Amino acid sequence: MLNINKTILLDGQIIIDGQVAATVRGEIRDIDNNGFVTQTIVNQELFDANKIECRKQMQEFQELVWKMEDEEKASEK
Repeated sequence: MLNINKTILLDGQIIIDGQVAATVRGEIRDIDNNGFVTQTIVNQELFDANKIECRKQMQEFQELVWKMEDEEKASEK
């Protein structure tokens, strides 16, 4: 038996002044249609100096993953 699972992966970088402050990765699996996001701070000093902007972009990324998760769930109905 061939069993195929669909996974949607999203990768992003939060760039401040041409440098990567953090990376974000989102994954939505069709097994349970639940998405999750991981965040990695790449440059702590840059992140700390721009925490408000970095967190804003992290939130935007999270909302995109939620939107795509909802769309996947709706398409199955």
